[in-house]
Amino acid sequence: MPNINITKRQLKKLYYKDKYTRSEIASKLKVSLSTIRRHFKKYNIYKIGKICRCIDCGKSIAFYAKRCRKCAGIQTRKRQRGTKRPELSGINAPTYKHGRCCLSNKKYCIDCGKKLHKLATYNFTERCRSCNTKHLFKIGILNTADSNNSQYKSGKSKCIDCGKLLSNYTATRCVKCWGIFERGINNPAFGIKQSGKKNGNYKNGITIKKNYCVDCGKRIVNCYATRCHSCDGKKKYENLEYKSRMLKITMKSMRIKPNKPEKIILTLLNKLFPKQYKYVGDGKCIIGGFCPDFININGKKKIIEHNGDYWHNRSDIRLKDKRKMEMYSSLGYQTLIVWEHELKTPQKVLDKLIKFNEER
Repeated sequence: MPNINITKRQLKKLYYKDKYTRSEIASKLKVSLSTIRRHFKKYNIYKIGKICRCIDCGKSIAFYAKRCRKCAGIQTRKRQRGTKRPELSGINAPTYKHGRCCLSNKKYCIDCGKKLHKLATYNFTERCRSCNTKHLFKIGILNTADSNNSQYKSGKSKCIDCGKLLSNYTATRCVKCWGIFERGINNPAFGIKQSGKKNGNYKNGITIKKNYCVDCGKRIVNCYATRCHSCDGKKKYENLEYKSRMLKITMKSMRIKPNKPEKIILTLLNKLFPKQYKYVGDGKCIIGGFCPDFININGKKKIIEHNGDYWHNRSDIRLKDKRKMEMYSSLGYQTLIVWEHELKTPQKVLDKLIKFNEER
C-alpha cells in the first residue's frame, strides 16, 4: 500500500474553508473514511457543530472552553489581585526567567534558576529546597553557630541517661533506656487492662500464657477465659430460660413437621378429644428445657410423647428420656408414651388414650 501524505493545512482548508464533509474529503483524496478520521484525531481537528463563543467578548472559541485566552487571563488576574505580593511581581516573580514570562504552571528558583516542583504553583514558593535552607541560614532563622542545630551531626541530641547519640532529634532517651524508664508507675498504661496485641501475654497473635479449661482441662487460646467453647456452652444450657429460648430459635429454623406415626396419633386425638390436644413438636412449647410432642390445651397438665422403636432404645437416648420424664413429673405433668410398634393395633392405642385422658 503506497504511503499517503495528508497534511494538517490541507485537511483544515478542505474542512473549514471549503466546507467539505469527511466522506467528501475521503473521496477527493482517494482514501478510506477511517483514514480521514484517524488524521482528524492526530491533528486535533474538531468536528464542526454548535459554535461556542467567549462569555465575555463573544469571540468564537473551542467547544470545551468558556472564555478566549485574552479574557481568561483578565479574569485570572482579577481573581488573584487580592493575593498578589509586590515583591514577587514583575521581574522578581518566579514565573519569569531571563526577562521572559514562563507559563503559569512552571516556576523557577529565583537564586539558582532550577525548575521547581508542580506543587510550587499553588503557593508562594520562590526558592528550591537547597537555596531556601541557605537563605534561612543567611537571615538568621537557622543559626550555624549553635551546636543544637538539627542540620548538623554534632548537634544530634544525646540520651539523658546513657549519653548515646540519638538518630531521632525529638527523642530524649534511647530505646533501651526508654524501656527501663517506662516500667511500673512511669508507664502511661500502668493500671489499665491491656487486651489483644497490646497485652504482654501475646506474641505474634498467640498467647504466651498457658490457660486451661476448669471443667475438661483443655488448653485455651484466650488468656482471660476460664472455660473452653464447648464447656461454656454446656454451662449456659444449665440455665432453663436460656436453654428454652435457644431451643425455640433452633427448632423454628428447622421447620419441623409431624412424621407419619405422629400424624396417626394426631388423627386419633382429634377424633376422640376434639380441640383438646395440640401438636407442639415443632418447638412452639418448651417445658423445663424439653420439647413435648402433644400437649393438652384444655387446662389439664397432660403430655403425650411418641417414641420410635430404633432411636429411643439407644442407651444415651434412654438417659435423656429418663431426665425428661423426671422434669415433667417435677413440674406436675402427667406423661403418656406411645411406642411405634403399638400403632400396629390402633384399638389398643385408642383404649390407652381414653384411659389416660380420664385419669385425674
